[in-house]
Amino acid sequence: SVRCVSAEVFTNEYIQAVQHGRVDSFRRRYRRLALLCIDDVHFLAGKTATQVELLHTLDTIELGAARLVLASDERPHRIAELSKALSSRFVSGMVVQIDAPDPDLCDRLLREMSRRRGLSLTDQALASLREGRGRDWSAREIQGAMTRIQAAKALEAFAGETLGPDDVERILEG
Repeated sequence: SVRCVSAEVFTNEYIQAVQHGRVDSFRRRYRRLALLCIDDVHFLAGKTATQVELLHTLDTIELGAARLVLASDERPHRIAELSKALSSRFVSGMVVQIDAPDPDLCDRLLREMSRRRGLSLTDQALASLREGRGRDWSAREIQGAMTRIQAAKALEAFAGETLGPDDVERILEG
């Protein structure tokens, strides 16, 4: 069993469980997992009760030999208002900084994201996205650019079904 959520979803589910007297159900849902992935852990800053609950959840999961994947925009020790116990727990595993994708991976991400979104882009448009104006995008920024292109394609009239580099640049500039 696998659960992938943002820290905000974890927090909101915990608050609702407390408010509705369903903390045991919440704990069962999170503590019987084989893999727990929580994104945006920095969102927990200053949320003391949620941090305590997450700490106990991590203890329980680790005792059961489950796997944990936690992602944050900051290194654990740099997250303001994160408990020392939770920060210490985070760094007890492998902490890895994920850099922007290299050109080959960037190209594969652009192609796959455009395919999944039903967007037809010329090779020149993809190259423009990958290399234009010294871009060094993270995967999230690539996703954001593809979202903008998809939205513009749906809202604006373009000469053809396939977008070229000029179309892409016009969309991203404006």
